[in-house]
This record gives sequence, C-alpha cells and structure tokens, in this order.
Amino acid sequence: MRELIRGERCVVLRFDRGDEVVSALTGWFESPDAPHSALICGAIGMLQDPEIGAYRPEGYDRKIMKGALELLSLSGNVSMKQGKPFPHIHVVLGRHDMSTCGGHLFSAGVAVTVEMSLVPLVTEELIRLENHDIPGFWQLDAEDG
Repeated sequence: MRELIRGERCVVLRFDRGDEVVSALTGWFESPDAPHSALICGAIGMLQDPEIGAYRPEGYDRKIMKGALELLSLSGNVSMKQGKPFPHIHVVLGRHDMSTCGGHLFSAGVAVTVEMSLVPLVTEELIRLENHDIPGFWQLDAEDG
C-alpha cells in the first residue's frame, strides 16, 4: 500500500496486487503520523477472494467470494476500538456476469489495484463503544481530540 497524497482534508492511498486491503489500511492507521480516525469517501479497483458478510443479531453470516471481483463501491470509516484502529467497511462488488453482491468487508486481497480516498479527522476522534443492549455490537461515537 502506498500513500499518494496527504493533504489537510484528503488522503489518497493506492493498494497494489498482493496487498490485503483491511490489514494494510489498519497498518497505515497504526503508523505514528497517521490520524486516529477517518471517513472513507470511497474506493474503486479489483479485489481477489474478498470475505464479506451480513450482520444478524447473533453475529455475521460470512462468505468468501472466490476469484477476482470488480470493486464498484467501498465506503465506511476508521475509528478506535479498545485503543486500536478499527476499519468498518462496506462494499458492492461486481462479477464478470455483471451481477453484484455486497456487504461488510472482513478481508480481501488486491487483484489489480485499489484506489482509496479518505477524509482524515484531525481534531476529533471516532471511537467504538460497546452497546450493552445489543450483544457483540460496538457502536460508533465521538471523542473530542
């Protein structure tokens, strides 16, 4: 993964073939000069064997989508959960027959490239707090920086 541009209001990252998107993004946010939180404006590209899921109260239904799929849309945020970066990412993926699928992204390799734009949050920090009314659910909240 390579940081192409870092401005006050926008960061552009490029992920290359062989990168794992979620772990590489988490690693970038663990670097000392990275922001602790960001809004993911979007990303396009092509993923390899992405694992996606749909949430149910008892947990996620997860499925690995075999092969290379077009990344049609990716959005989400990165917050801090128990002191560590937590990417919360949703995707819409396109198959070669032009059908689509989507859900929460757990992991994905990069088949060709992924181009991502972020809005870093510098003075505020997004955090995850456990919601005791919904077992296993960590709700987005804000903490003044």
